[in-house]
Amino acid sequence: MATFSTTYAGKDAAGLLGKAIASVASFAQGGFMIDENARGKAVLRLVDQAAAGWVADDGTFADQADLAFDDKAITLVYRKINEVIKKTSLSVDWLSVNKQAGAIGGLSGADQAKIVEEVIRLIAAATDSLIWASIITEVNADSDVNDVSIATLTSANVVAQLSLIAEDYADLTNNVGEAQFYMHPSNVAKLNTAQSGLGTNDARGFKADNFGGYKIISSLAIPDAKILLTPKENMHFAIDRYSDLSAVRILDQSQTTGANVLHIVANAALAASYARGAEIVLATAS
Repeated sequence: MATFSTTYAGKDAAGLLGKAIASVASFAQGGFMIDENARGKAVLRLVDQAAAGWVADDGTFADQADLAFDDKAITLVYRKINEVIKKTSLSVDWLSVNKQAGAIGGLSGADQAKIVEEVIRLIAAATDSLIWASIITEVNADSDVNDVSIATLTSANVVAQLSLIAEDYADLTNNVGEAQFYMHPSNVAKLNTAQSGLGTNDARGFKADNFGGYKIISSLAIPDAKILLTPKENMHFAIDRYSDLSAVRILDQSQTTGANVLHIVANAALAASYARGAEIVLATAS
């Protein structure tokens, strides 16, 4: 899981973007490799697996082949929040403005933190949706992805259908690394029900976290008709956390324009993708 140190002051509030990203379901479960310092785009340098031979050492030096790289660029997209909150609304509804007689007063650091925490909750949810919207679009169009059709999952067939996906992955010549299932929570619930029926769990809040030795990553943003099986090392998320473009700020307009409003500003540059389609099994339920 990604961890970040955060504060709420000035430019350092950019750390809150890291906190928002870390709280995204896909990341909190360890589903992605994270590049925290991308600039404009992140370049994944992939070794061409056919470039260099692994040969016996007979004591001589022989040129085998050049070590080649294939570059896959992830271009960052920019997202923003630009909203206004009335300070009078905060005073009446949230009771979070300092209680000064006859005055609205200014927000304390703790009060700002409450507002920012709610803002980053929205950012986290939107980020998870963005991740899976882009990845699902990409895998659907990638001819290197290993596609498999499965039946619509039910508690009665989920074990058999997930087994088909795992068998397809085991047949890949490059099935290196510890692969992980990526699926909607409703499909995890069906697996829980199936395992309960088999006597392999109980009714005390058990949640399946793996199947066939493969860890399960679940997110509401993954379509319930799509399941991926691929190594975590193949899934990448890039974010620019350190430039001036990345920030969460609360601007008190009463100090500039005289308006009794707070201006909430958040900016981030981020993108999600995968490295090799040939390392993914994509199951589509029908």
